[in-house]
Amino acid sequence: MRQLLGNVPIRIVATLHDTSVKMIERTYSKHIAEHTDAIARRTLLDIAPPAIANIVALPQGRRS
Repeated sequence: MRQLLGNVPIRIVATLHDTSVKMIERTYSKHIAEHTDAIARRTLLDIAPPAIANIVALPQGRRS
């Protein structure tokens, strides 16, 4: 689980432990599912407005 949570690809974890991806998923699916929310949240876009309220737009220069 530490390697999976450390973003080591499951295929590499399986090879390192002389097992298969299918066996890891079957054996550890409960533990993997416990972390899915936190893992998925790391990949979501942050659409919150900027925390700084004093952002001022720079004036546009003259274009010729």
